[in-house]
Amino acid sequence: MSLAGGEWGLRDYGEGANTVWGGDPDCEHEWVIETTKHDNLRPSKVSERTIVGSNKELRFRTGEKVRSAFCVRCNAWYGQLGLEPSLDMYIEHLLEIMRELKRVLKKTGVIFWVHGDCYGGSGCGRGDYRNNNKRSLSNPNLYCEKPNPHSKLTPKCMALQNFRFIIRCVDELGLILRNVIIWYKPNHMPSSVKDRFTSAYEPVFMLVKSKKYWFDLDAVRVPQ
Repeated sequence: MSLAGGEWGLRDYGEGANTVWGGDPDCEHEWVIETTKHDNLRPSKVSERTIVGSNKELRFRTGEKVRSAFCVRCNAWYGQLGLEPSLDMYIEHLLEIMRELKRVLKKTGVIFWVHGDCYGGSGCGRGDYRNNNKRSLSNPNLYCEKPNPHSKLTPKCMALQNFRFIIRCVDELGLILRNVIIWYKPNHMPSSVKDRFTSAYEPVFMLVKSKKYWFDLDAVRVPQ
């Protein structure tokens, strides 16, 4: 089983990718709109347009902010995976997905999980932009105060979102981490940074649920 975990605060796939996370499935939700700043999603200064996810059709954006909503009754969140207002919430949602993957995975199965990272101050480690950005859909005077995000990253510091998630998979879900494989990308996108090396790879995490599993090492051996 090969999957890509995506990256927090990087892509917006549009309204069609939004869904309800957590809360009570039987709740008659009363949503409170929240606007969160996402620097990585700001439009180009030249064209004021951006490519959204894998959709190659350019579309205009209204700015760098992303709208989502919380339910004031059951605390459910309506939004898109990867655009959560905090890193902790994003990891919780990934754990929810991984929990189901483990459930349906054969005892002899293997998961290869591809997951990159981002940097604080680049739109992912944005701290708390939630104050005064919330209003109720049914009552404009009703505000819902949410706790501040636990993970506030130092600007320029790697978020380590991938390793934070994998550690919790091991500690909480009981998965076994067998390898961290480096996926080197020789044709990677150029970077404008001048005070660090360009990220030209992504880690691939090899996870299993049992000590004995199917693995064909000969199929990937490099002939000598």
